[in-house]
Amino acid sequence: MDDILAHEAIPNYFGRRMRGMLSMSTMVLWTTTLFLLSLVCYGPFRYYMAKFGLAEFVYIPKILLFIMIPFMISYIGRASKALIIGGAIVTLFAGWGMVELPSLDQSLFGVWVIIPLLYGLLSAHYFFNNTNAYKKIFVILFIIALSGVLINVFVQYPWVGASFKIGGEEVQISRRWWAFGISRIGGFSGASFDAAIQIMFFSVWLMFVINSNAIKVLVWIASGVGVTLTTTKGVLGAYLILTTFFISGKVFGHKLLWRQIWVLLLLANLSLLVFLPLSTVIIHYNPTFHGYFDRFIFASFGDRLNYTWPASFGLLHHDVGWLFGRGIGGIGTPQTYFEPSNALPADNLYVYLAVDLGPILAAVILIAICLKAARSFLRTNDASLMFSILVFLIAYGMVVNIVEAPILSLFFGVVIGRLFQKDREV
Repeated sequence: MDDILAHEAIPNYFGRRMRGMLSMSTMVLWTTTLFLLSLVCYGPFRYYMAKFGLAEFVYIPKILLFIMIPFMISYIGRASKALIIGGAIVTLFAGWGMVELPSLDQSLFGVWVIIPLLYGLLSAHYFFNNTNAYKKIFVILFIIALSGVLINVFVQYPWVGASFKIGGEEVQISRRWWAFGISRIGGFSGASFDAAIQIMFFSVWLMFVINSNAIKVLVWIASGVGVTLTTTKGVLGAYLILTTFFISGKVFGHKLLWRQIWVLLLLANLSLLVFLPLSTVIIHYNPTFHGYFDRFIFASFGDRLNYTWPASFGLLHHDVGWLFGRGIGGIGTPQTYFEPSNALPADNLYVYLAVDLGPILAAVILIAICLKAARSFLRTNDASLMFSILVFLIAYGMVVNIVEAPILSLFFGVVIGRLFQKDREV
């Protein structure tokens, strides 16, 4: 009898283990971990894959995100209104891009670019149902990203400035560049701004899941050192804003008035994000900067005012474009491959969305997200993590398109998915 029970127990045990390993939550956890690790270790990962003739394998982590999307959709069952609306926008504007853009492939590549955002939108609740597991992973990734930058101060990595060919195209592994004679440190990532984004994002998340105040302070200070070493001014600006957010929250005890002030600041930042780039359509700013410090801090912002933003809106050269944009793939990386003569980075979250989806819909989407986050933040302190990430995204989104920075794109999707999650207060 005992032998029979033992024989029955063995398959039941392994069956439970297998079901646990194949649960959607576990698959999302490991898919996300592999993707984030491939970004944090972007330089060595791509360098050694290319060195051993396995360049195509570098896309496996992102392909896995793509494969997981239909699985998560089928697993969800009844979708929320937000998910239905999001799916409709992607479908319609991918189709519009196929009509409006020079080639069908450009629009399809545009969809490929936003895979992390779509994945984040669908996987949002898994990050909060298994917070302890993600906390451990984000601690490890934070340490790797920060260590890569600190070591890079003294050691020149072999992948910096290297490239490889795939599909007949030259793909850069890790950017070698300088700003006014200062070398921009990228650590293990693909560029200095990628390293800064990674360090900043993981530290923001850890500020809400680590219990020890002393460790929180240590993480935040270390994050500031790492971001400063990359000389990424946009991320450093967001870091200073969030430092004020955290310190003022402690001083004023997260009272309602404090939260109301920060909601107003978020909405003011959103207004600037939208209206300043739009104003370049009719106003020629032509700012001039004198002295080394002024040029180091503001020259790239002047380039956006003078050229990048007005030229980006210039892609909308007819009335239909101003209503519906160019479709997904209409600006940014897809242009560099399929429309190189008109390629522009957008360098602003609203500009990127406006060219793809039309200025009106882009503004509506951003306003809806910020108002939802504001309402949640005013109701409960539990929304502080989502609100903090959104403060970071809107602040940095002033000078970067966000959507093409994979980690920010993924967690922009997570923020949207969490805020509009069906039947849940956040």
